Amino acid sequence: MSKRKQRFHRKNRNLNTHSLTDNRINLTPCNSKATNVKDEPRLENPISFIKKIANNVWKLQAKMLDTNGSPIEGFERLYRFVEALEDALHDVGVEIKSHNGEVYDTGMAVNVLAWEKRTDSTREEIIETIKPTIRLGNHLIQWADVIATTPENESKESTTALNQTAIRSFKIHSFSSPTLTQTF
Repeated sequence: MSKRKQRFHRKNRNLNTHSLTDNRINLTPCNSKATNVKDEPRLENPISFIKKIANNVWKLQAKMLDTNGSPIEGFERLYRFVEALEDALHDVGVEIKSHNGEVYDTGMAVNVLAWEKRTDSTREEIIETIKPTIRLGNHLIQWADVIATTPENESKESTTALNQTAIRSFKIHSFSSPTLTQTF
């Protein structure tokens, strides 16, 4: 190794760089300040960064696809790049999930922003995803925001039973506060 390269490596060995290990990005935030590199890129909040990229890739896909799931005419070439972005995210362990058409279950990792009553609906179902669920490996980093339907002709008994269950659940979680449990 030449003396010039040795000096370069000696000078720059303590700089904080983002290391790639096993094709995975080191997601620890950069806290040290490198004094001899002025414009060093820093990843202060990597989870927020990943969420922004994943949300925008999902939005691009939604805008470029028709109802059949194929790219809209004129977007075929551009859509390949969006697919490449999604594949790159998938390679580092990011999963983006839209919930359109899924049956709603109370245990799902979604925030229901609105309920729509429909006569043609026979079950609780998610009809629109506003924001997707994003996972990084096994960790949920963003809950989905969705709009769901419920049958309009739901029986009064099932609604009453659901309300009674909610009241019992509230009493259990109210930590035996006398003022809260007496209101019911």
